[in-house]
Amino acid sequence: MPRTAMDAPSTIAHYRITAKLGEGGMGAVYRATDTKLNRNVAVKVLPAEFAADTGRMQRFEREAQVLAALNHPNIAAIYGIEAGAIVMELVEGEDLRGPVPANVAIGYARQMIGALEAAHEKGIVHRDLKPANIRVTADGVVKLLDFGLAKATEASAAVAGASPTISPTLSIGMTQAGMILGTAAYMSPEQARGKTIDQRADIWAFGVILYELLTGTPLYGGETITDTLAAVVLQEPDYSRLPVGTPSGLRRLIRGCLQKDPKTRLREIGDARLLLEEVETPSVAVAPRRSWLPWAVAAVAVAGTGVLASQWPKAAAPPVTVRFPLELPEGTTDPQRGLAAAQAVPSPDGKRLAFIAASNGKPAIWIRSMDSPVAHRLDRTEGASLPFWSPDGQFLGYFEEGRLKKIPAAGGAPQTLAQFPQTTSSSRLSADGGAWGPDGTILYSPGDGPLMRTTASGGNAAPATALDEAQQEYKHASPQFLPDGKHVVYFAGSHDRQKNGIYVLELGSSRRTLLRRNPTRGAWGAPDYLLFLREGTLFAQRTNLDTGRATGEPMRIAEEVTGNEANGRTSFALSDSGVLVYRAGNIARRSRLAWLDRQGNRLSRIGGEGRYRSTRLSPDEKSAAVVVGAEGGYDIATIDLSTGVM
Repeated sequence: MPRTAMDAPSTIAHYRITAKLGEGGMGAVYRATDTKLNRNVAVKVLPAEFAADTGRMQRFEREAQVLAALNHPNIAAIYGIEAGAIVMELVEGEDLRGPVPANVAIGYARQMIGALEAAHEKGIVHRDLKPANIRVTADGVVKLLDFGLAKATEASAAVAGASPTISPTLSIGMTQAGMILGTAAYMSPEQARGKTIDQRADIWAFGVILYELLTGTPLYGGETITDTLAAVVLQEPDYSRLPVGTPSGLRRLIRGCLQKDPKTRLREIGDARLLLEEVETPSVAVAPRRSWLPWAVAAVAVAGTGVLASQWPKAAAPPVTVRFPLELPEGTTDPQRGLAAAQAVPSPDGKRLAFIAASNGKPAIWIRSMDSPVAHRLDRTEGASLPFWSPDGQFLGYFEEGRLKKIPAAGGAPQTLAQFPQTTSSSRLSADGGAWGPDGTILYSPGDGPLMRTTASGGNAAPATALDEAQQEYKHASPQFLPDGKHVVYFAGSHDRQKNGIYVLELGSSRRTLLRRNPTRGAWGAPDYLLFLREGTLFAQRTNLDTGRATGEPMRIAEEVTGNEANGRTSFALSDSGVLVYRAGNIARRSRLAWLDRQGNRLSRIGGEGRYRSTRLSPDEKSAAVVVGAEGGYDIATIDLSTGVM
């Protein structure tokens, strides 16, 4: 019997099949290992009748050569063709789906536009652009899959009549009029009519996808493909279903993509990029009787280079930043009261958030998904502070009244892992941070003294670091495991604040490396960036872990991030996938304005002390508008930067 897509062999050429990922009319897709290069790949095994047709395969191979030349970070790469199978880049992640906030949709749209623009410039049209062919990695990178492969494939009649979201590809003569090629719900009207199509078909599909990202519902649908095709041809899009807060510029972009007459539609995807640049990032309105957690989430992503903590942007590629505020659950309040502490932390994969919110004056741990406004409270966590995640995201460590505890993230009974004496009058924040290593080791700071070490199952705690008396150190705090699980980055607080610093240490070794002298703690963003806070601004700078030497100019990541130089604490946290959560606003203490250089070092001070909350520099850089604490609240004032007179 001839081999079918269901009967994949254990190996194809030098690729070892390890798991099945899915199957459709155009073949089955498998996870495989490239035994020569020792990497994981995706292998699409074409239908037997396709692979056996010499003419089809020759045409397909010629097209694959063109597609393989598409070297773009938002397009899944084609590695080759072997024995009737296509070898492709394996893209881990989830299919693109809505609803998402407008600013998130804008970030995804920019990456899709970049991919389509690169393809269209080479004369390649996708022809089957749909959410199922778009993957979003854990790092927030958008990848377009099966780019152009529909050009030379043919679906069975059974698949063609099954669903409007499955590709009813009927022809290998894809450039001829009268042939239907694509997926019904995402076809352009001319495509649905079987007419000759060009890049404007992709622009239509892009508009449909952007519409669905915002609404969370299909633009066109029906019980059968025929019903869906009829709707595409005859029905106008219902723009009233777009969220009320959708920016007008984004609405214009979607309308420009969804013109049924291709002559009036956007002619090039680059036009969409230009229109998107004019869209103002929407602000979030505060709902009545609700309070807002004074934290913000920022996923800093660059097309093809991932997000903040995984792969950092190059100087030539400005980052796309998505920010949104976090809403407190109804009936809860922020328990920080001006304290600087990392009380909101993203899970390692960046998909969930654990944070502290108080109900009836009692703080507890709450968890919410990043794509949902609904949060749930973890029972039996009253009095909790400073939560931190296990590497697999299954558990949370936290502190409560001189105890280090853990609890399942899904809820359950908490377990005490260690106890330590109180070092401050505020029992909730006597501790100063914890970290959970991949081997089950837990490091934590009891407040003063060295970092302590225990295990996720509990047991005796022992010092993991040693204070340096020569540096007048009195505490080590805010540990963070590096990916190898052997090294840890931490903050060393000194009685002489000029000697405060951020260090890296290999556990079990007494040798440590100073990464930066800094008044407050930092965080490590892979592969080689150190995040640190100076004068309320969060920076990131490339830093060598072995030598501690910083190179290049630091990048500004966020402004007005809460920190406290008195105790070295900061209010930001970073996930392994690059989601940054930070608390906006300076704490209410007296400070002075200052000029900084590009390295974040202070050059000179401006004026006297005040409770400054935010500043805005004038265009001529001679004055600044400041929000400064006053009796009963805050005032807005201007300050002459040359004299310091307010």
